[in-house]
Amino acid sequence: MFCFRGRPNLQPKIKQGYFMQKRTTTHDPNVEQLKERVERLEAQMRDIALSKVAQHDSGRYLDLQNACDLLGVSRSTFYLEMQAGRIPYTMVGRQRKFLEKDLKEYLTRNYVPAKKSIL
Repeated sequence: MFCFRGRPNLQPKIKQGYFMQKRTTTHDPNVEQLKERVERLEAQMRDIALSKVAQHDSGRYLDLQNACDLLGVSRSTFYLEMQAGRIPYTMVGRQRKFLEKDLKEYLTRNYVPAKKSIL
C-alpha cells in the first residue's frame, strides 16, 4: 500500500453511483416532450452552425499564390488582371489579399459558354 507522509493511501471504496445505477424506463409524457424539444433544438443548432460555416467560407482571404492556384493562371497574368482593375484586392501591410468570393465572381463574369455544334 502507498504511503504519503506516513499516512496510508485512503482511497474511498467506489460505490455504485448515480450514473452507474440501472434505471427503469418509464414512459412519462413530459419526458417524451422534452426529448422532442431537445432534438428540435439540436437540429436548429446544426442549421445555425452550417449557415455560419457557409458565411465564413465566402469571406475567406487568399494570398497571391493561392489566388493564382484558384484561377489557374500564372503570377504575371494575375498581376496584369489586378493592374487592369478586373480583380479587387486589399492591402494588408505590404501584401495583397484577395477575397475568395471576388475571385469566384471574376470567374463567373468571364464565363464564355460553348458554341453550338454544327452537327
